[in-house]
Amino acid sequence: MPTRAERYAHRIEAQAEALFRRIVLAPPGSWHRREPGGWSPAITVAHICEFLPYWSSRLSLFAANPGSSWGRPEDDPDRLAGIEPGALLEPPAACERLHRVAAAASAAVRALPGEALGVPLQHVSGDPALGTLEALVERALCGHLESHHAQLRRLLARPPFPAPPSRVGG
Repeated sequence: MPTRAERYAHRIEAQAEALFRRIVLAPPGSWHRREPGGWSPAITVAHICEFLPYWSSRLSLFAANPGSSWGRPEDDPDRLAGIEPGALLEPPAACERLHRVAAAASAAVRALPGEALGVPLQHVSGDPALGTLEALVERALCGHLESHHAQLRRLLARPPFPAPPSRVGG
């Protein structure tokens, strides 16, 4: 029977695999298409490639330091710095990066000892429901990845923007 950590690692791997297929099958011209005020598929995947290593690289530190605080604001400089260059990648390079970070994230989760998921933490919001390492794995890795996969699915399902009306006979 798989451990809880193993089940979380599988969730990351399954989402990454589904994302690869979605990116490869994306309609031409949709990758950088962005509605005003919204994200493009490229930006969405760049964000995924930023947060997976950000949180997974900290798991062993949090496991060894009960009571640590976790969470970050949307304008966190690390978050923003990680998204911008990734949004310039074309689909093949983005898939390669996604594969690499998802494999590292699932390995970091899988490496957690069973008791580590119960380590008490404090979320910056003060929400007691987010007060364990397991809540961090669920929320900041698995759930976050799943929500951005759903976002990417919506972005790629949108029809292309209508072409501007042509001016004939000017």
